[in-house]
Amino acid sequence: MKKRMSKILSTLLISALVVSTGGVVQAADAEDAAAQVQAVTEEEVLESESQEDEVTDEVPEMSVQTLPEDASELLGLSEEMKEDVVGGSLSYAIPVTSKGVLGIVAKNVGIDYSFGLFTDSALNNQVDARDGKGYVSASGASVTEIFRVPQAGTYYLGIFSNTEITEDIKSALESSITWGAIDGSDRTITNKQKVYVGQKDAQTNYFAFKALSTGYLTVNNEGNAQYYDVSLYKSLGAALSGKTRMNYSPSYGVTKGKTYYIRIDSSSNSEGVYCFSVTNTKISEKSGKSRAKAVNIKKGKTVKGTIQAGSGQADWYKFKLTGKKNVTINVTTGSNDALKIIVYKGGKKVGNGSRTIYNNATGKLYSSTKWSKGTYYIKVLRANGKSSGYYSLKWK
Repeated sequence: MKKRMSKILSTLLISALVVSTGGVVQAADAEDAAAQVQAVTEEEVLESESQEDEVTDEVPEMSVQTLPEDASELLGLSEEMKEDVVGGSLSYAIPVTSKGVLGIVAKNVGIDYSFGLFTDSALNNQVDARDGKGYVSASGASVTEIFRVPQAGTYYLGIFSNTEITEDIKSALESSITWGAIDGSDRTITNKQKVYVGQKDAQTNYFAFKALSTGYLTVNNEGNAQYYDVSLYKSLGAALSGKTRMNYSPSYGVTKGKTYYIRIDSSSNSEGVYCFSVTNTKISEKSGKSRAKAVNIKKGKTVKGTIQAGSGQADWYKFKLTGKKNVTINVTTGSNDALKIIVYKGGKKVGNGSRTIYNNATGKLYSSTKWSKGTYYIKVLRANGKSSGYYSLKWK
């Protein structure tokens, strides 16, 4: 085996799976399944199901299956395989309903054998040839190979051995080799769902998400995606944000009922899978949308709000000092880039009265000298045209 299976992939293929026993697979079965796969479109987005409070570990995209008991001996072998094969070979049809990756787990059955994935039953056209083929030693344990799958369809697992494949060995292979397909296509996702994406080459995916609440959504790395770029779109061609690395857990202000598209740009990935989740958090906001409508906040009281993705609307608050006083304004933000606060008295910005806070952080705005008696206004806004997110603030 050229590559060891990662911890997350081992979990995917062995533990967190929906397991079913494989039956006889016909090419037509895979074609029917493939016809049901649809790309995410702006016109048709599946309704989000009612959500649980906990992040779900279900993996509905993937199913591990054993080999069907209809293996056939082959006469036509690839030129590469002919040099290696003396004893025998077997072929099994595997239907895959979307692009992504296919994981093959092959166990020791007492003989040396190799295996590969092909697009034809004669095993002439190998899939993912860059990775070669898996090899199981008679003295070794199980081996896992991850193959990239370019599109939905029927693929063929080829097994080759220099040792004669007897009926007993064939039966052992059929019970010990399992496979699991991991979806690598665009799709609709739901709140707090762990999403597994099959991916080996660099690729771009769009995941449709319908906001359940007005507030913000956060994209979380759940495994092996910390350095992938995330951005938010209002449609498949219209960006609401710039790119942010997922390890920053970017947040975006969203509106209930609207469908957003989470774009993930992934780099080359030898492990063959990554995982992420999206959390939509509700915020009940009471803010003014202009200085004239600024909402009064009492000393020590925390207020919360959101800056909506794609909107230039700012939030306004005010407080009153009855005499000279040192003031501290505490601000916590979660954004995909940066949010900004500015303090005004009358129509002028107060000296030292602005602060830009990046991503998920807490900042303080101090008065450099005692501020005089009067009414002060706090403006919360996006730091640039591609920023959005949530905030909380209080003054003392």
